[in-house]
Amino acid sequence: MSIFGNLFGKKSGAALKQGSIFDKEVVDLRSNNEKQISRDAKLGKSLGSEADLLTTELIQIGKGCPFVSSNKSVEFNTNGQHVRAREIGQRLSELGGKNLMLAVHYRVRLATSGERARELECAWDYIGGWLA
Repeated sequence: MSIFGNLFGKKSGAALKQGSIFDKEVVDLRSNNEKQISRDAKLGKSLGSEADLLTTELIQIGKGCPFVSSNKSVEFNTNGQHVRAREIGQRLSELGGKNLMLAVHYRVRLATSGERARELECAWDYIGGWLA
């Protein structure tokens, strides 16, 4: 098999189940707190009534348009960040700080895509200590 075949060829089921990539062990460097936030998001645990409503709104925004854009529109500020997404991020920061923002981010990622979640990170840049 060629070098590309070795790199990109199909891995065995056992290798995939063990969480390896290219036969290398994957190490999760997230804190235990962040791992728990991720598990809670997958279980759909409530974040509180206001945070749950804001999360739902963010998911709807993310399903309809990007959180960052170079398009000139009233929905985006001069930095290309979605204005309402930033307002929601600010409110989440007030309600529960960066941990609540992270919990909402995981839920948005699960409901939309990794790309939208990364855009949300950029839209929230410098809100309550959040850095993209």
